[in-house]
Amino acid sequence: MEFEIASTLIKARLASNMTQADVAKKMSTSQAQIARMESGHHIPNFLSLQKYAKAVNQKMNLLITPS
Repeated sequence: MEFEIASTLIKARLASNMTQADVAKKMSTSQAQIARMESGHHIPNFLSLQKYAKAVNQKMNLLITPS
C-alpha cells in the first residue's frame, strides 16, 4: 500500500510539472518531507494527502474496497 500511495503522489506531481521543492513551498513544508512522502517508507496522514493534492492542483478521492 505504501508504494501505491507514493507512486500516486509522484504521478500527480509530475502531471502538474512540479518539483518536490515546488510542492513543499505550497504546503509550507520542506523538500525532505515531500521526499519522505514519495519514498514509500512513510505513510502520510489524510490531512497531508489533502494538502499534497491541493498543492499539485489535483483532486483527491478515497476508495474503500473489500480485501
